Amino acid sequence: MFDVNFFRKTLPVKQDIISGASALTPSEIEEHFEAQRNRAPYIFNIETTNACNMSCLMCPRPKLMTRPVQHMKQDLFESLVKQMTPHDSGELELFRDLIAKEYGITADEASENAFYFYTIAQSVVLHGYGEPPLDPKIVSRVQACTDRKIPTYFSCVPANIRMDRFEQLFKAGLGTVKFAMESLDPEEQRRVRGENYDLEKAMQRIGQVIDFKKDHPEVDTRLVVTLVAMSDSDEAVEEHLRFIRFWADYPVLAYVKSQDNRWFYAEEDAKNKSHYLTQYCEFAWTSMSVMAGGEVLPCTQDFNAEMVMGNANEQSLEEIWNSERYRAFRHAHITGEGIEKYKCHGRCDLPKVHDRLGLL
Repeated sequence: MFDVNFFRKTLPVKQDIISGASALTPSEIEEHFEAQRNRAPYIFNIETTNACNMSCLMCPRPKLMTRPVQHMKQDLFESLVKQMTPHDSGELELFRDLIAKEYGITADEASENAFYFYTIAQSVVLHGYGEPPLDPKIVSRVQACTDRKIPTYFSCVPANIRMDRFEQLFKAGLGTVKFAMESLDPEEQRRVRGENYDLEKAMQRIGQVIDFKKDHPEVDTRLVVTLVAMSDSDEAVEEHLRFIRFWADYPVLAYVKSQDNRWFYAEEDAKNKSHYLTQYCEFAWTSMSVMAGGEVLPCTQDFNAEMVMGNANEQSLEEIWNSERYRAFRHAHITGEGIEKYKCHGRCDLPKVHDRLGLL
């Protein structure tokens, strides 16, 4: 989840910055953002495990991640959950109205931006650089969130579905689960995800999940299937359409997702369709991410935890969120001063505020 109030309250200033019409100085923008920033942080995602049995070619994990493979300690996870507060219904209603009015994106739209605004905005994401089904405590993690009325979501590879585990997750109150794919062709799927990916078995397991939900109408978990666009060639676009048509008669949300925040790999003709590409990154003010070892990061894409703002094993999230280290990071995003110290500089395809202001 992220701070929907910051997003909503700073929109007029954002629109001026993007259009080049802002009369505010960088210092005034920084002051305005600081005034609207919630002093209690929102957690975008919690990496409950960084264990993974895939070798996806678009993921930096198999070749570049040097962090130890581990599952997050349960006492740390429970500490994080206790420090979280879900959005109230009034905040979300104002936010949803804004997204529909200003962006023309509605809750029933099958797109990555709609999923981002209407699902991720209000849910804690329980995945990072690992596969949640491989986390032995994933059921208790979901239950802990449900007990505090915190909506949950995670994405996983359908080849890793185990029905006994998923039945437990449904009963624990998992809000949304997304099954990520790249193709309906078995060989192409193996090329992308590695030899451990069995497409036939994956499709059978998605079918089992769908059948279970049909037989248990009390289960509220929303099922989502997505195809990650590895290319935007004519042939790839036809594959995207075929994917959407295939799922049309199933009780799932199906959409095509671009490779956004690409710090490692992308086909040359693959386009990033994230709304941030036409705006600027706001993660510095809207949310934080916590990795399996407790490292607190400003961005979900920092696979090696190079931009550590603090450690949740040693400090409260509020202390980290309001620290001088975080302030310097936000300052760099606005002015460009010192931005070269962070992975954001030259290793991320999302614009920063200073890019929109023409400061670098």
